[in-house]
Amino acid sequence: MKHLRWTLAAVVIAGLTACDSTPVDPGSTQPGDGIDVSTPVFGAVPVLNEADGHLYDAIAPDGGINWTDARAAAEAMSFGECRAYLASITSTEENDFILANFPSVVPVVGSGYWIGGYQPPETTPADAGWLWASGEAFGFADWATGQPDDGGVLMDEDAIHFVSESDGAFGGIPGWADLNQTEATPGYVVEFEGECSPDEVVEIMLRLKQGEGARNINLKSQGKIAAAVLSMPDSGAGDGFDATTIDPA
Repeated sequence: MKHLRWTLAAVVIAGLTACDSTPVDPGSTQPGDGIDVSTPVFGAVPVLNEADGHLYDAIAPDGGINWTDARAAAEAMSFGECRAYLASITSTEENDFILANFPSVVPVVGSGYWIGGYQPPETTPADAGWLWASGEAFGFADWATGQPDDGGVLMDEDAIHFVSESDGAFGGIPGWADLNQTEATPGYVVEFEGECSPDEVVEIMLRLKQGEGARNINLKSQGKIAAAVLSMPDSGAGDGFDATTIDPA
């Protein structure tokens, strides 16, 4: 797989809101070296996993989402050479990275966020035939105790979501469980890979924050305008900028 390459030589501020008025110009960008993705300040910047060079984000649509729609929504975030899909977790380290950076994916009780694992229809037994939506080999797994079990109300449980367990009962240690693809969970984890240009980075940020559609600012609005801010590396002349130093207040 190709790793993400981030090349921005300027701070990019992208303002947006779901209103109807003047379109937003995210600003000019020029190629450079050494840019890293800052810790999210306003929640629109995906998090870079330096171990695999991929970006990740956790999305929580209003009203929840089923696995089929989550897969389509994740893949629709692909842009240019940046490929997006439901997260394919292929190692303990990758699993731990997601849990550390997106603790909301694991609920105290109930269903957690979807990831990209699934079974072909009517596959049996419950632990057979699992695949990743990205096409990667399914080797690593972090099943909760007694999972997968095809044991829900809809017996054909054919997709993976996060849960928490303690002594075999949900409510403590993070793990995975199977669930029918048509059932809703609070959200999903999306993963990005590829060779990404500055313009593609900005476009992905906008999609994560607002979704599809025009990116407009209503100049008459008295509400808040969300913004995503990226860091700029220091060239040695004291011209660097660390977006994590911003006080959102």
